[in-house]
Amino acid sequence: MPYTHHPVCYIGELGPASAVNRKPNLGPRVSIVDHEGKLLARIGDPHPGLGPTQFLGPHGMAVDSRGDVYVGEVGWTLWPGLFPNEPRPEPIRTLRKFEKVR
Repeated sequence: MPYTHHPVCYIGELGPASAVNRKPNLGPRVSIVDHEGKLLARIGDPHPGLGPTQFLGPHGMAVDSRGDVYVGEVGWTLWPGLFPNEPRPEPIRTLRKFEKVR
C-alpha cells in the first residue's frame, strides 16, 4: 500500500531580531506549510509586539493530537534588540497556546 499521509510543517520565523530577516520582513510569526511548501496558514503578524496577534520571537513549537499549537518565545532575550528604549514588561510571556479552529 502506498504511503498517503502528507505531513505538515510548522516554521517559527524569528523576524527582525535577525538582521537578515529585516528586508523582506519574515516575521515574527509561525507559518504552516504542506509537504510541497504551500502556505496553509500563518499565525501572527509581521511586526513584533505583545498584542494578541503578535510574537516577539517564536522559537519552540509543539502540536498536540487535536491540532492545537503551542509556541515558546524568546521574548526576554529579544526585547532589548527589538525595543531598545523600552524597559521589559513584567511578566513577559514565554509560552502561548493556539487552538485549532474546527
